[in-house]
Amino acid sequence: MAALALWVVLLVLPGFLVARLLRLPTHVALAVAAPVTYGLVGAATPVYGMLDWAWNPWTAGAELVVALGIAAAIGRWLVAPRLGAPGPARYSYSPLWTMLGVAFAAVLTSVVFLRGTGGLDAVNQYWDAVWHTNYTQWIARSGQASPLRAGLFMNTETHSPFFYPSAMHALGALVLTLSGAPATVAVNAGILVNIALVVPVGAAGITWAASRGNALAAMFAAGAASLFSTLPYDQTWRPAWPFALMVGLSGVVVALLVSGELIGHPGRVVVAAVAVTGVVSVHPSGVLCVGIPVACWLLVRLIIARTGLVRHVLTLAVVLVLSGVALAVQLRQVFADSGTLISTSPATPYSVGQAVRWLALFKVGFPTDSGQWVLTGLAVAGGVLAVLRRDMWWLLLAGLAFGVLGVQTLTGALPLLRPLASGFWNDYWRLGGMVAWVASVLAGIALAELVRLVTRLPRLNTATAGVTVGVLLFAVTGGGYLGRNLAHMRVGYTPGVVGPAQLAAMRELPRFVPAGQIVLNDPMDGSPWMYAVAGAHPMFVHYAVGTLTADQTLLLRSLNRLDTDHTVQSAVRRLGIHYVFVGDRAIYPWTSRSPGFLGLDRVADLRPVFADGGATVYRVDLSASADTTG
Repeated sequence: MAALALWVVLLVLPGFLVARLLRLPTHVALAVAAPVTYGLVGAATPVYGMLDWAWNPWTAGAELVVALGIAAAIGRWLVAPRLGAPGPARYSYSPLWTMLGVAFAAVLTSVVFLRGTGGLDAVNQYWDAVWHTNYTQWIARSGQASPLRAGLFMNTETHSPFFYPSAMHALGALVLTLSGAPATVAVNAGILVNIALVVPVGAAGITWAASRGNALAAMFAAGAASLFSTLPYDQTWRPAWPFALMVGLSGVVVALLVSGELIGHPGRVVVAAVAVTGVVSVHPSGVLCVGIPVACWLLVRLIIARTGLVRHVLTLAVVLVLSGVALAVQLRQVFADSGTLISTSPATPYSVGQAVRWLALFKVGFPTDSGQWVLTGLAVAGGVLAVLRRDMWWLLLAGLAFGVLGVQTLTGALPLLRPLASGFWNDYWRLGGMVAWVASVLAGIALAELVRLVTRLPRLNTATAGVTVGVLLFAVTGGGYLGRNLAHMRVGYTPGVVGPAQLAAMRELPRFVPAGQIVLNDPMDGSPWMYAVAGAHPMFVHYAVGTLTADQTLLLRSLNRLDTDHTVQSAVRRLGIHYVFVGDRAIYPWTSRSPGFLGLDRVADLRPVFADGGATVYRVDLSASADTTG
């Protein structure tokens, strides 16, 4: 529980204080708190890396003090004289309604996460989970949080440069340090806070902007965001954790950028720039997740309401410049690496009809599932209402854009769009999540309109009608699609290659391996988890091996020739290897263990010191080889 509480405090408090000092209303400051906090982290960590300053609670706190001082000065000298006394706020419904939707989403997503994973100490079985958890642990231990220095960890021997967006991991490292929780618990607590709070708040924020302050629509959108399988649950078990976090943060940022209150309010301009920095620092595709809706909004404004558009464009340009300065180091590396994304995740050869159907029914990646028909119907109804209100056309255009990109990733039928889809790693399930993101807004708008119609009946006020509609929605979706979403979540958390036996072997490592010593491992058997689970440093910290030395390559290919091959023995000595960890299976059915790690039980120079049927720990003893080779 300490890790959960720390995540909420560290995520909300810094951004909230900055936003309030910049004279944003309390409810807006709460909504933008998370992206602003990540903006502070994302702006600081590259600078700390260049200055060789450690990232820890003390240095992070020092940055916050500086940020608060700057915010207070801007709020006092630039914002206050321009604003004068605020006028009375006018809303169609009380903003407190939105909090009910967020609370509902928090409860439902928490139930799905905790029951679907098995608890906060669960180990995800899929590709990037081990990297995210290990990287968070390494930042906490090393103080190296710069996204430009990830290569120091990824490439254990070569230290070849490697860029990885680190804002989520840097904040998680603070939670890990302050709570004392295991890395798995600290990281899982952050994922839970993301899907339980950040995603619904983001859905409420963009709905608030699209519906012109309709808190009832924002409430229903926040609640609906917890029902879709494709967002957030499929992003969680896969595990696209930074992506899901970025999507949640993007909703509020889009709302900030399209709000007419951005013009003439220096405080909102600064907050928007910091929030954009935060979104992109969490995941580079934030450029598209924020940029596409804002571009659609500008296009619709150009057609239907040009008054004040020039001032708004100029204000957005200021935000772009400010955030660009804060992101300059990161963006340069993102664009340098962008060419490698084109070739990842090649399009799956489905038909256009199949792709459209799966995206529309929110079952991308699970074609045999029944569709989420209730949500589809609500999204269509909200789309009809958006068509009738021209100022909401931008939302439809954004949803259409994400849908078209999703069709491309599923079919390859629109090759001209592949460079744009590469911003989402050409992953159809990421685009499926973006379609659900827009659909949650449309569903919220439809449900709010239904409540408005119901209140015309005798003796039904807004509160009664809202509760009635919410209960009916929960009922017709089978308890908020609880069973379906639990089944999806369990896909990634059912023990497999990293099961109880493997974890038990990892936890034995500190008994044999001195602190700081590298353990040789096969990255393809799940063993990289030893770093997060037991604190033992593996040679390979991720299933992707990174840049290898000749010695590392040789051992992956030929370790099982240790008894007879002098070059293998020399490589072991040069790398200082004294212990080897070997799992009993490959991470996926379609992958293979490294050939050099097969048949190690027949190698005399490897003496088993622990075995439990799922993994074996060997001690390297080259004395036998020395005796026979002279």
